[in-house]
Amino acid sequence: NYGNSIALFWHDFESEEGARFKAKMGIRRHVPLVLWIDGKSTLQVNGRPTTFSGFPAGAGPSSFQGKWKIADLKKALDRQTNNH
Repeated sequence: NYGNSIALFWHDFESEEGARFKAKMGIRRHVPLVLWIDGKSTLQVNGRPTTFSGFPAGAGPSSFQGKWKIADLKKALDRQTNNH
């Protein structure tokens, strides 16, 4: 839906390069997934700060679930790309 408006990069936190990236981004705990949109992992969605860390709510092991939903991610991407 976003065409060339977004780019996706993947870092394996278990690799040396990934460990350096993790340190640079200030991640100090084990987390399976962090999404940054325009350099930020926390954005306003529906008037509240939403952190895109861990799996979406309801997906993956409960101990690794974040407090965000796929719909929140779509809203954040729509807003960022003016695709709303």
